[in-house]
Amino acid sequence: MRSQFVCAALFFFCGFSAWLPNALATPDPDIPLPISKSDALMLHIPTDIENGARIFAGCVGCHDSGPSALNRVGPILNDIIGRKAGSIEGYDYSKALVRAGKNGLVWTPYKLDAFLMSPNDFLGGNKMPFVGLKDERERRDLIGYLKTLK
Repeated sequence: MRSQFVCAALFFFCGFSAWLPNALATPDPDIPLPISKSDALMLHIPTDIENGARIFAGCVGCHDSGPSALNRVGPILNDIIGRKAGSIEGYDYSKALVRAGKNGLVWTPYKLDAFLMSPNDFLGGNKMPFVGLKDERERRDLIGYLKTLK
């Protein structure tokens, strides 16, 4: 399985996406196009949604989700994948995040991965008081869980 993934990744990043299985070549219908090759590949990396939910339990002190979600210290996270950064009505975003959204930052799996690894390194001047998730698997599982939030 690992060797198939490595081969698929090499073909994908070298421009041979026609050789990939349809699951890797076809982006998620919930993600607006265009998306980068990195994002398309990340959409299909297996994740542990239950582990992602456990990790998200550490986020609920600042973020809310679900049908009756409200902005808290952080914005609502429903439908974050594919959302323009800084775009939830009624939330007081940092100037840096608003500017990034106006400049085209959309929360794709790849961008969220970079942000969650180190929010301040990804976007200096943001208001998120979180050091980051250093474990790649935890970030992928959390992003997999975030995809389920509606």
